[in-house]
Amino acid sequence: MTAAVAPSPGAGPRSQPRLRIVAGAVGRPDDARLAGRVERLSAAFTERFGRAPAVLRTAPASVELLGTSRWLAGGPALVAAVDRHAVVAVGPGSAGRALDLLVDVDAPPGAGFATRAAERSALRLALAELHGDYDRLPWTPAELVARSGQPETAVLVRPSGEGVEPVPLDLSAAGLSLVALDTRQRHLRLDAGMASRERALQRAVAAMGVSRPDGHIADRLAACPGLGPVAERSMRHLVTEAERLDEAVAALRSGDPGRLGRLLTRSHTSLSRDLRVSTRQVDATVTAVLEAGAAGARMIGRAFGGAVLALVDPAQQQEVVTAAQAAALRDGFPPPHVLPLALASGFPAVRPFAATGETA
Repeated sequence: MTAAVAPSPGAGPRSQPRLRIVAGAVGRPDDARLAGRVERLSAAFTERFGRAPAVLRTAPASVELLGTSRWLAGGPALVAAVDRHAVVAVGPGSAGRALDLLVDVDAPPGAGFATRAAERSALRLALAELHGDYDRLPWTPAELVARSGQPETAVLVRPSGEGVEPVPLDLSAAGLSLVALDTRQRHLRLDAGMASRERALQRAVAAMGVSRPDGHIADRLAACPGLGPVAERSMRHLVTEAERLDEAVAALRSGDPGRLGRLLTRSHTSLSRDLRVSTRQVDATVTAVLEAGAAGARMIGRAFGGAVLALVDPAQQQEVVTAAQAAALRDGFPPPHVLPLALASGFPAVRPFAATGETA
């Protein structure tokens, strides 16, 4: 897709072409918001560097619906690109700089939206367009999701080297929508508890001798004596999460997205009780939204904080949000930040259009 934006011939250094999102989810409610953000970043770039950016690129954030890819390298997962984006403006370097760059992201970091992958994806595409050549680096699973996102579609991320696969996810047809409730609670990357969970998962995978666990949990545990309680719980999570992932993909491909809600909730229960990576605040948020009528809810992100992803009837969304906020205040936590979500296309392109409003 062509995403280059340059000043009109003869224009002064601060003149700005108007911009329009021309690929991806054209006509969706997020178009105007994304186009506005692109225009504001373009204007900020021009203000800072004295000329319009040579290239503007966007890439969507993503949320993990089910799976283990963010815990285990190459682990399978069902992931969806969502309408929160990284926007990148770049130009050839000036004043001794190799590159002039501005980045804007409208998803909170550390909340489970893979924002760094979105930033990297947008930047890699922008640099490829700026220099006329793609880099030769492999794309991470999260970056592949940013490239592969489509409306009404999730992405099945296979183990490393096996690529990604689209899975239909038409939530609106099922009368459902997604909303994220960011608890604002964050883990520390060097947290000892997080590192211990990762080591336990790796031990469980090594004991099973496979990167794609399946089969009855009792059979798996019986075949791996002496694991210890932490690794046993980790194995239970890996096996049952693989089963939930398979069930979800089968349900979505058969046109039954309604089953996803129960699987999200069961996944969160396993993350909380078996893997033990949730927190009291996150668990309280999940409980509150389920009691208010959400079809399902699950923590997203790596561990010990982040956001709760809830699957809700749009007519009940405000009731669910109000219940989560009330529960947080009652328990002495700050109210969660609310982010309504829709599935998004990967890499919407940006083109200039005339000030008269004529499309390019």
